[in-house]
Amino acid sequence: MRTKNIQDRIKAKGGGWIFSAMDFAELADRNSIDQTLFRLCKRGIIRKLATGLYDIPIVNPRFGAIPPDLDKVAQVIAKKYDYNLQVNPAQAAHSLGLSQQVPTQAVYLTDGLSKVVNVGNQTLKFVHVSPKKMLGAGTKTGLIIQALYYFGKDNLDETFLVPRIRVLLNDKDKDTLMTLMPKTPLWMQPILKRILQDA
Repeated sequence: MRTKNIQDRIKAKGGGWIFSAMDFAELADRNSIDQTLFRLCKRGIIRKLATGLYDIPIVNPRFGAIPPDLDKVAQVIAKKYDYNLQVNPAQAAHSLGLSQQVPTQAVYLTDGLSKVVNVGNQTLKFVHVSPKKMLGAGTKTGLIIQALYYFGKDNLDETFLVPRIRVLLNDKDKDTLMTLMPKTPLWMQPILKRILQDA
């Protein structure tokens, strides 16, 4: 029955779900969960992505199993190890439309341990950083702060950045950015003040 409960949950989640054994902790003991996941892997129902990490592969009729979404994989790993994640500066600038450069590596800043996780032929890199670099983790304001790190204190083109960042802010974002601003580097604070002026 416990095995069936695990299989039922997997079936209910459907293709693309990324998970670890802890997602079934209330359904069975760890040994039963591991055995069930091992059997489902052998049957091709689920796919092992890395040690202790699985997904339900989405299969394209023409191209076969589609690689997993690395952002989702990173979030599941962070949950597993109780990490907080912050998008790296290059990815933040790209996500906000401030840079056309597409990052070639999946790199995440974290308050946890640095580590590299291989997911098939893809690589996830987690880099431990100081609490200052984790400001606003998981929020739009965090993205904005990281994007400014990407440009750096000597390349902050206020004419370009201020209006583009301003339009991204709602009232909640403005309040959060105002709260976090005193904790940002001194070189970053003047441009943040300009972004918040009449925003």
